[in-house]
Amino acid sequence: ARRPQGASCSEMRFMCRMESAQVADFVAVLSALGRCGKMVHLAFAPDKVFLGSISDDDAIVAFADLEPRVMFSEFRSESRAGNIVNLEAPTDMLLGCLKHGAQASSTVMKLSKRHGSPSLSCVVSVSHAAAPEQRTPASLAGRRAIPVAVLCSSHGPLGRCCAAPLEVSTICSETTASH
Repeated sequence: ARRPQGASCSEMRFMCRMESAQVADFVAVLSALGRCGKMVHLAFAPDKVFLGSISDDDAIVAFADLEPRVMFSEFRSESRAGNIVNLEAPTDMLLGCLKHGAQASSTVMKLSKRHGSPSLSCVVSVSHAAAPEQRTPASLAGRRAIPVAVLCSSHGPLGRCCAAPLEVSTICSETTASH
């Protein structure tokens, strides 16, 4: 059963900027969650970011609790529901977009509308100031839109049954160590 749609995009604001190392960490967390479900619940609050893997029977089967100041170089979450923005997106589409950003100088994600429907817009930027051997191919730069469902505020951040917490610190520290 689908969850009820909530407030419209125009009543919410969400934006985050990630540098390449932060994108790699976010991708590592999403990849781990993606093994548990095809959809991800993203709850952005001013002081926390919750990611939850949604199973086929509509339950959160794994989740991650992240610090925005660590995961993002810039972050904003605003809504009429305590500045919490609840979204649901296909994990594979979000991963596909973010994997391009892991090689870019920065990636910006923001809530927007595309053809009248809510979407998570990912803008990948390429820095031309880097040495030629460190430059990201210009073909990676650009904008991609991921269709999302904006969930009503009554769901709260991960306001469903959470079966198994995911140990994110291990994933992030392994990813960070490989950089």
